[in-house]
Amino acid sequence: MKKILQIVDIFGWAIDELAGSVVEYTPQYEWKRLEVHPKAIQRGEVDIESIRSVIKQADILDFQYWRTCSQLAEKIPEIKTKKVILTHHNEKNLLSENWDFVDQHIVCTQRSFDILSEKYNKNNISLIHNSF
Repeated sequence: MKKILQIVDIFGWAIDELAGSVVEYTPQYEWKRLEVHPKAIQRGEVDIESIRSVIKQADILDFQYWRTCSQLAEKIPEIKTKKVILTHHNEKNLLSENWDFVDQHIVCTQRSFDILSEKYNKNNISLIHNSF
């Protein structure tokens, strides 16, 4: 069974609610979830070593916030050796980072798909509209 580590910014917020539904409806995987806010990383309030040990146990990393992904990838280079999924929930900052290590981008708008497609392989970008 694939072990997937899903990392959200804040439990209980909108992105977490969307991300949690993915976990709920794919029970064929073994999920573990973490809450890691990028401002906490900046302030040094995050125990990087404990995150590193959880990441080592995962087959796939499912990042739900772009900034958390970029900061952790900088602090924990081993992330770049894992399968990485990054969901872009909005159209901001799509190209602000080098996402060469990301195996699959998930976007919620056609515009985001088009922007990422200019730089990255379209086969690695999935357009999945959010439904409310």
